[in-house]
Amino acid sequence: MARRKQQKTKHRFICSPDNILIVVNIEPFSMIEIILFSDDKAIRVTRHSIEERIPERKKIHELVKNFCQKFVDQQYHTSDIVSLCAQDLSSVTDILGLRIWKNNRKKEWKSKK
Repeated sequence: MARRKQQKTKHRFICSPDNILIVVNIEPFSMIEIILFSDDKAIRVTRHSIEERIPERKKIHELVKNFCQKFVDQQYHTSDIVSLCAQDLSSVTDILGLRIWKNNRKKEWKSKK
C-alpha cells in the first residue's frame, strides 16, 4: 500500500542578523506556535489557534510577517536582550530564500539622523 506524504509540522525562517531564528511549530487542528530564538534561547513565543488541519504556506508566511511587525513595533520589552533583538531584526526569509518580511522602520531611523 502506498504511504501518504507526511506534512511538515516545523518550519524555519532565517533572519538577518544571523543570530536570530524563527521556528513555526504546527499542531494539526489546534494551534500554530511561533518561537523567536536568539543565540539558541527562546526569547518570544506566541500561539495562534487554527481551524484547518495543516495551513497553507501563504497563511504561515502571513502569521510570521504579522509576528515580526508587532515585535518590532512594540515599545516596551521584558528585557534588554529582547529589545536589542527587536532593534536588530532587519529581514526574514524562508528556507527557499523568499523574503517574508523587511523592517522598513530602519530606513526611517536612518533618515531622521
